[in-house]
Amino acid sequence: MAKKSRKRGSRHNVSRRKTKSKSELAKIKENRPLPGISKGFNPDYQYVFQDLKRIGIIAGTMVTILIALAIFLR
Repeated sequence: MAKKSRKRGSRHNVSRRKTKSKSELAKIKENRPLPGISKGFNPDYQYVFQDLKRIGIIAGTMVTILIALAIFLR
């Protein structure tokens, strides 16, 4: 296998960076918009939750029936 080379000076760059205070970092995070999400976009997924609940109930009922049949038919 070929020898992997490492970038030199990566340790030195860390010490040269200017550190920002926590309040400055908080201001930057507040002002930065989330990628791919606009302020006016507010989706409503109520119908999705209803469908997932219905699927869960049906799946649970079917598993219960299968277990009952397995016990009863033995």
